[in-house]
Amino acid sequence: MIASAGMARLLLNLPDDLEISGRVFWQLREILGDDFMLIGLFDKDKRDRFTGVVLDTMLKLHAMRHHMQNFAALESQYLHQIEESGDGVFRTHCMLFEFEAFLFQMKSALDIAVKALGVLLPNRFPVKTFRDKGEALCGALEKYKHDKSAKANLADDLIGIIRSDREAWLEQAISLRDKVGHYKTLADFNYHAVNLGTTRTIRKPRIAEMEPLPYLQLTYQNCIEFIQDFLCIAVALSLPSHFSLSASKPSVGEPLSQYIKFGLGTNSAD
Repeated sequence: MIASAGMARLLLNLPDDLEISGRVFWQLREILGDDFMLIGLFDKDKRDRFTGVVLDTMLKLHAMRHHMQNFAALESQYLHQIEESGDGVFRTHCMLFEFEAFLFQMKSALDIAVKALGVLLPNRFPVKTFRDKGEALCGALEKYKHDKSAKANLADDLIGIIRSDREAWLEQAISLRDKVGHYKTLADFNYHAVNLGTTRTIRKPRIAEMEPLPYLQLTYQNCIEFIQDFLCIAVALSLPSHFSLSASKPSVGEPLSQYIKFGLGTNSAD
């Protein structure tokens, strides 16, 4: 399956990353087909708005990855310098800047992804951002379930994913972003070098009981998989009633196919 010329031009403007492309763009094309036409996006303006949300979300994921990789490179360089220094407390503002920028881009990725529902189901989802750590969106989904044509089971699935991820990582990550964005920086983001006899120990700061780089890596992975699930279920809510999500049988080969979780299925007649 080949991306259309218009889609290809847009993708060329993004950095190259197989996982981001696979989990978002190629995943959605696996469900919707070329040009995202299946869900009634025949109107060019509406289709362009949906495509814009998808590509903007991908760009935010690229930004998260960029800051994570910058942090990793800076930490490696910094740890080497500490190894050659004496005892003391060391702080690198550049690493802190990358860490905080990662958090800002994470929240932005979530805020933009939510806008897909407003494009796909206009007038049903007034929530425009991932505010209240997703609870506002859960409230909108609960209200949507009362619509005569609502797909209540899918709405429940999405509510379940939001609340499960909120408990697992979203609550902590967004609260940390809010702290550094609205209140104060991470004042204790320091590396401690200690010599104990002949042993040199470097104690790294802790974020949610984790060292900073593993925290960034785990949060990034959680976020990209959450966004993949969110967008796919949002699309499924908009599919004609005889279509549904199914287990994936990717039409694209490796390495992209490893990131595709869902395909397009059909509902059996009652």
